[in-house]
Amino acid sequence: MKLLHALLVYLLINTAALAVTDTVTLDVSRASMRTLADTVPPGGSVWVKLEITPETGWHSYWQNPGDSGLATTIDWQLPPGVTAGVIQWPTPHRIPIPPLVNYGYEGKVTLWSQIHVADTIKNGGTLALKANATWLVCLEQCIPQSGSFTLNMTVDSSAKLMELPISERQQWPVALATPVSVQQQDGVAILTLPVADLPGGVSWNWSSGYFFITQANLVAHNQPQTMQQSGDALAVHLPLLNKNKPLPAGIDGVFTVQSQDSGSHGNPYAFSIRATVSPSVVTSKPATPVHTPNTTPENMGLMAAIGLAVLGGLLLNLMPCVFPVLSLKALAVAKARDGERKHLLQEALAYSAGILLSFIALSLVLTSVKVAGKPLGWGFQLQEPAVVAGLTLILFAVGLMLSGFLKIPGITVSANFMSEHSLKSSFLTGLLVVLLATPCTAPFMAPAIGYALTQPSTQAIAIFAALGVGLALPYILVCMLPAMQRLLPRPGAWMETFKQLLAFPMYASALWLLWVYGLQTSIPAVMHLLAAALAITFLCWLAPRLRKKWLWLLLVIVITGFFWQMRPAYNVSEQLLTKDEATVKALDSLLASGQPVFVNVTAAWCITCQVNGLALESDAVKQAFTHNNVRYIVLDWTRRDDDIYQYLQRFSRSGVPLYVYYPGAGKAPVVLPQILTVTGVLSAVD
Repeated sequence: MKLLHALLVYLLINTAALAVTDTVTLDVSRASMRTLADTVPPGGSVWVKLEITPETGWHSYWQNPGDSGLATTIDWQLPPGVTAGVIQWPTPHRIPIPPLVNYGYEGKVTLWSQIHVADTIKNGGTLALKANATWLVCLEQCIPQSGSFTLNMTVDSSAKLMELPISERQQWPVALATPVSVQQQDGVAILTLPVADLPGGVSWNWSSGYFFITQANLVAHNQPQTMQQSGDALAVHLPLLNKNKPLPAGIDGVFTVQSQDSGSHGNPYAFSIRATVSPSVVTSKPATPVHTPNTTPENMGLMAAIGLAVLGGLLLNLMPCVFPVLSLKALAVAKARDGERKHLLQEALAYSAGILLSFIALSLVLTSVKVAGKPLGWGFQLQEPAVVAGLTLILFAVGLMLSGFLKIPGITVSANFMSEHSLKSSFLTGLLVVLLATPCTAPFMAPAIGYALTQPSTQAIAIFAALGVGLALPYILVCMLPAMQRLLPRPGAWMETFKQLLAFPMYASALWLLWVYGLQTSIPAVMHLLAAALAITFLCWLAPRLRKKWLWLLLVIVITGFFWQMRPAYNVSEQLLTKDEATVKALDSLLASGQPVFVNVTAAWCITCQVNGLALESDAVKQAFTHNNVRYIVLDWTRRDDDIYQYLQRFSRSGVPLYVYYPGAGKAPVVLPQILTVTGVLSAVD
């Protein structure tokens, strides 16, 4: 027996000596890459391990790092006929850094990969296995690390295949072959584990159970997981990050649990699980709050959201695209005759009906698309170049009508339809107001809409309807209250001049949307849009000289030709649009370094964002950023970007603007108000 033991020790020592090793030593960690043997037969395989040893107290990350951090990666450069398998991850640990929870390894970690050699590789040749590895180690700050490794192996038909030592395999979770199901209910993913298929003879401490999910951005890692045993099944409740987003077809992860005898400090059992999603059940109960600090939309309640929506709708009336239309309606009330004043309330109701119908339709679109699992937020339609183009032409046409240039005899949409006294014109004006308001985000709107998009459709409709009530309320009050009518200026020739003056905000808004369209597409596409605007101007001059049927024919030809010719210009846009480093992945990497970061989530079609830019571009703010070593990151949502949408969801927002300051050093991020001031930014940074 002693002879056998000595032989095993001898073989182990010689096997280690045969291994090929390459090591790099960095400032806060050391890494080595090593093969299990220095020879491999054709058609065989060999195990290669990456061993990372950080300094005492530092930690690295699992394949899903949790709320922050970066997973270790290995980029292989292998000869033809040689392939590398996936990393075999040891069981991770929870690393709480309040209010965040990360997944990773404290101290040394070993990551194994299997290298496969094709049977076509010639015997006696040498293989150069090259790899670039990157990993992140963190203590109070995070430091990215990387190393390049080269391992030279010999192809030898007489070489023996080396099995991985049992001691190493024991670090991996055991695959659970029994089918596991997961169901979505009440904003929670319920994982059902068959208890009877776990190792027998063990008394389990279910309160110690924890499920490390492989997929990122799916569950709220810092929310508690609860365990409920019922017979031979254990239900693991995982709070979802976005309770309305359907689960993927399957989820992977590692379930760990301790035995009753191991105590609180014993090593847990670990099981690798692949769960298949069963039919979901989503109820109307409020879900647990998402993990991000300093955000409250999901906790505010329905009545608070409705109140904020009404306030946001009121402030929408002051936006440059909406204010001219409201002003025209007010002027129409001011110059109304006695007989017309009797019908003012009816017109106000028709105007309100157009607004409410539009907002309800918009809420149905947003909620139905979210149920389908596609991320959309307020202003989503402005991420489509065709919509931006159409809205640009509409604003330009409204400006022409206000200027008195667009007068089409016999057509309902005449130069004065916004100031006419009829139910039909009032209803159409309500529809137009909502169309013009969608590029804007007024204060109080973002938390209300963010809450609406996390609720069932009935509550979402109520909140969007409240937004419409706020938008329609000023005109309703003017029409209902004679006291307010008396505050309006007396009619006179000045009204025509004022109406023409109101055209310029419309022209300015059209110019702004043209700029947005240019960012989304290309110079040729902008030229097509300008050509369409020129055609509309020409039609304004030509319309009085043509019969109605010829005018409509020309309009159809112009619009159809414009959108048909615009298609190739869209294809160029992907090549012309660049984002530099302003991506969510780059941001997460930067946050992992611990440096202070100020994040501006903006879009070219967001007017509030452009106004806030004045504060961010001030010399005082720039000096404060420089003095405090703050990195300024812009996440541009002008074009649809699911990563940016998911970032907004971290803060329960569905639209821009969003301003977040990360002080660094593990401190909680600070969410700034939607309306920025220089003083407010300086207060947050200093």
